Formats: sequence, C-alpha cells, structure tokens
Amino acid sequence: MVYQGLPDYLHEAMAPLVIQAKVDKETKAIVKAADDLAAYHYSLSEINVGNREFIDATALLAKRVSKHCEQWPEVNEYFTSQFPACMQTLDELSRPD
Repeated sequence: MVYQGLPDYLHEAMAPLVIQAKVDKETKAIVKAADDLAAYHYSLSEINVGNREFIDATALLAKRVSKHCEQWPEVNEYFTSQFPACMQTLDELSRPD
C-alpha cells in the first residue's frame, strides 16, 4: 500500500499527492517537467564523464525539455536562468565574477 510506513493521521493528507487518480492534470504536467529536467541533467552529467550510452537519451530529453519550456514559462525561466549553473563544476561556481 502507498501509505505503508506513514502514520495513520497522514494518510488523508497524502492521498491527493500519492494516488495518481487524485492528482490534477496541471500538477502531473509540472512534476513530469521536473522529472524530465532531472533526467536531462543526469544524462548530460553522464556524457560529461564519457559515458556515451546516454547520447540518445540526452537528445530525446532535450526535445522534451524544450517542449516543457514552450508550455510552462516557469520551466523556461528555471531552464534558462538556473539550469546552466547545475552543469558547472564547483570551481566554476566559486569563481568571483
């Protein structure tokens, strides 16, 4: 059961979030966009360390992320303003501008 491990008093509060039939379409779409962004980040990271097995997945995810950016201004804002920093090394992030 979905609630296994949760105290009984949380079951009702968590149901709208964990039971897919109770999650509205907009929330599902935003969560999907976030999931694709995370997968895209991971696939880029794998390519950066030389794992060529992620090349096709990265191309597919890039298309998905692009569609999410077109559909959701919030996703586009994150992708253009914050995502590039996610791909920087610690040295790059700590350099004074």
